[in-house]
Amino acid sequence: DTGSNRRGSNILEVYDPSTKIWSTPITAGRATARLGHTASVVNGKIYVMGGDTGGYYGCNIVEVFDPATNTWSTPNTTGTFTERRYLTSSVMDRKIYVMGGDSGGNLTELNTLEVFDPATNNWTKPVTTGTMRPRFFLTSVAVNGKIYAMGGYRPHGSVDDNDVFTPQPADVMPVRDSVELESYPNPTSGIVRIRASNIEHVGITNALGVPVSTTPCLSLEKEGELVLDLSQLPAGTHF
Repeated sequence: DTGSNRRGSNILEVYDPSTKIWSTPITAGRATARLGHTASVVNGKIYVMGGDTGGYYGCNIVEVFDPATNTWSTPNTTGTFTERRYLTSSVMDRKIYVMGGDSGGNLTELNTLEVFDPATNNWTKPVTTGTMRPRFFLTSVAVNGKIYAMGGYRPHGSVDDNDVFTPQPADVMPVRDSVELESYPNPTSGIVRIRASNIEHVGITNALGVPVSTTPCLSLEKEGELVLDLSQLPAGTHF
């Protein structure tokens, strides 16, 4: 928000924690100026969704920024994404769960949950049990297979609600191995063994789909068995 006239911004700035330096990259493509949007990272790309483009109403625009090329793009999506602003999103199993928000200038709080799959650019609305209390200006985080929606605002004031959503297996991306393989132990405290034939490359990402910075030590203990030393990685879920 650039001021009292409530104009959105499409300024992109980057902070490098290692150097404590801010920078403004030169980008290609188009980014919509907006406020009250949400953003999530999947497979190293940033997905910017919803928000207010200046008309006091929410939008359903999805745009993607690729830091590898500093390029903005607008995917052709299918399914329905409810127009809204002041929403929140969290990533689980490489899908983006979008929830809450305000549907327009009359400050109508929402409890709508929709899921975006970057692999297919498709929106779905899962069938859920229980109720998320409607609100906007909320935040969310994914921890141990659950999404926690916290805080927010309703027209009568701020709220301290904390709702938890647990996706069902049908709601998340199934694992499809490109080759027959076995990995063990899982979970592990550091050392992972993979049994497979013709392994040419191993890539490791964190739970957000971002490649990890630490290169694991790889060794071939015996024919068809690869040993990975992940002991230097932080605790958590890795793929």
